[in-house]
Amino acid sequence: MSAESLLSALSDPLPEIRREAVRELGEKGEYGSVEALIAALNDPDDDVRLETVIVLGKIGDQRAVDPLIDKLTGNDYFYVRKKAGYTLYTFLKNERLDEGLRLKIRSHWRSWYLT
Repeated sequence: MSAESLLSALSDPLPEIRREAVRELGEKGEYGSVEALIAALNDPDDDVRLETVIVLGKIGDQRAVDPLIDKLTGNDYFYVRKKAGYTLYTFLKNERLDEGLRLKIRSHWRSWYLT
């Protein structure tokens, strides 16, 4: 499937289709899809949000840091929060990560981890 088709599938009424579109975007490493994937963090389906967190971690784009912190510290499904915490932790291993974002991640991650 093309990236355009996958992006269009993110608004499909069936959560299985949306989840598969997220997964395929992650496999393709579509950096151009990061904004659409960030929007998918608010999908009504838990599994779509969980898959989106995983994919944003694989892509590793810094634009995802703040939305992932929101998932970590929000009232989302437990596994979405847990995966957001793990994903943010993996961002810390990125040597090119802006120091301000690194400090922000550490602060939120530690608060979450210690609760």
